[in-house]
Amino acid sequence: MTKLQERLLKKLGENAYPFQFQIKPGMASSVTLQPAPGESGKPCGVDYQLATYVATKKDEKLEKRNSVRLAIKKLNHLKEKSTQQPHVELRKEYMFSSYPICVEARLDKELYCHGSEVTVHVNIDNRSSKTVKGIKVEIKQYADICLASSMQYKCVVASLESEMGFPVNPSSHMSQSFTLCPCLEDNRDKRGLALDGQLKHEDTNLASATPVPPDTTPEDRENLGIIVEYKLKATLIVSRGSDMKFEMPFRLSHDRPPEPQPVRKESSRASAAAASTAAAPAATNTQAGAQSHAKPSKAAPSPVPALEPPPHSSDSAAAGNIYTPMPTAPTAATAEPAVPVENLISFAEETPPVPAATGHSATGHSHNVNEYVDDDDIFFEEFVRLRMEGETDA
Repeated sequence: MTKLQERLLKKLGENAYPFQFQIKPGMASSVTLQPAPGESGKPCGVDYQLATYVATKKDEKLEKRNSVRLAIKKLNHLKEKSTQQPHVELRKEYMFSSYPICVEARLDKELYCHGSEVTVHVNIDNRSSKTVKGIKVEIKQYADICLASSMQYKCVVASLESEMGFPVNPSSHMSQSFTLCPCLEDNRDKRGLALDGQLKHEDTNLASATPVPPDTTPEDRENLGIIVEYKLKATLIVSRGSDMKFEMPFRLSHDRPPEPQPVRKESSRASAAAASTAAAPAATNTQAGAQSHAKPSKAAPSPVPALEPPPHSSDSAAAGNIYTPMPTAPTAATAEPAVPVENLISFAEETPPVPAATGHSATGHSHNVNEYVDDDDIFFEEFVRLRMEGETDA
């Protein structure tokens, strides 16, 4: 049981039951086929729902009023950084031509993240008597439906036509790079386009490429649901001759999420250090008989009576002691309004949170309070916020 579940149990009471589950490897990813504009109804695709229910018997009929469903989605991430570069070489001879046209093309890498630009580098060596007039480059998405019936959707997600550096005349050479960016913003009206599973109140993107092992059987392909692939296709337009075509596959996916790291409470430490630094000059200018006041806490709205400073208060305050002498009556120009601080997840048996502070003990060693913030607290605050927003929307 995680620390977040422990805090949820503490907050929700004895009727909360923690659990966990794991999706088997090789299961289908959350993919939805985009419907055409004007179509209604639930689109074709693969989605996941986590259903929980309460019953007195195991074989009791599941009723909607006794169950809760939560939509989740399964995504693919880049497991490793591949160093392979898709590469293709093409050679074509023409009639009445003594020499061929040689083409070499390559991509920067094999794995791309969503929103990244795809650059193809093309080298043309024209030794024939023909002329290459231009080039057309496309990125196509292939979605193989492996559910009840087998079918395939093909959609062009990015394309360009260029004549920069053209024509390539006989006995000449040309090297050029072309950049495309496949994204959903330019393809929202294409029917059959495969998209990542979409949850409520959030946008999505193009579907990630499905990792298919080489030894995949037809039964395993059916378990994958919808298999998505991407290919870059290019066509060289040749005058008085057939065009030259080539293609290179690549993978488009999500980047691997970063590992969670402990969050340092820098703001509290910085404010405490600034307060001790600002209090040191005030201590030197205050007379020896001046009284020091403690900062009132949130639980006591009335000010706390003044406390007598410890011996040698001026020296200890200059050294960073928490008992800092302050003026007894701040002027209107220097007075600052009190900022209320609220704790949204405090429990009944917990004490009010203590702000982080840096001080020195009697032995002269420094110590820090609340140096780190627990990540589970952040997740729990997000859970409470989403729950309150859901109740407001309802």
